[in-house]
Amino acid sequence: MVAVMHVVVSGPRGSGKTEVARQISVALAEANRPFRVIDGGQVVAVGRPGGPNEQEVVVTTTQEPVAIRDPWNPEQLTKVKDLGSKPSDFLFVPAALTLDEYQARTQDTAIYPGQGTPLGLAYVALKMNGEAGEFSEHLGKAIRDDGLVSKERTFVRDGEFEVGADVIALNALTPERRALLKKEIGDVLWYLAAGARELGYTLSEVARDNLDKLADRKARGALQGSGDLR
Repeated sequence: MVAVMHVVVSGPRGSGKTEVARQISVALAEANRPFRVIDGGQVVAVGRPGGPNEQEVVVTTTQEPVAIRDPWNPEQLTKVKDLGSKPSDFLFVPAALTLDEYQARTQDTAIYPGQGTPLGLAYVALKMNGEAGEFSEHLGKAIRDDGLVSKERTFVRDGEFEVGADVIALNALTPERRALLKKEIGDVLWYLAAGARELGYTLSEVARDNLDKLADRKARGALQGSGDLR
């Protein structure tokens, strides 16, 4: 009997489960692993047949919530040949996280004064501003310490004269600084979710209204200019 490794891709409708399953199947095929992909109850992809001592990987999508034991990192797709070593192993893979799912899960760590009152809203607003400031602080450190912006003196001949000019170069962020900025964006997002909740909105409502507003401004040629109500 062929040993089986089950990879369960879970998430609500529209969360990208099928695409995640497809990416996993591509990586499995590149690793020459035997596999099957079951999406919506149907077998949609099959790899090469497995040998008597090989482990087959069965990738299944589901809308049912599952306990995620090992959160999936897309960067690990190239390592799928190392998935599991025992029969009937399970790896639970979350599909794309929706804005409202994220907002709901932030409630688990929402410990601050005055929740549901003007004090709570004020607290969230102040902390959100602080986290945005830390994001800016890291950019400042990238300029000062990481060489994000560099200046070189160059000379250009203009007839009989040489004219000196400073050339400003914008360089790439270091991987370490980029990771720190990502964390600060996450902190800002947490307080955005809390702020929306304090006002009685979901993040998806806020995002949808923002896109509708910008689409209307674009249609009226009013993207440029000033004023929230333009």
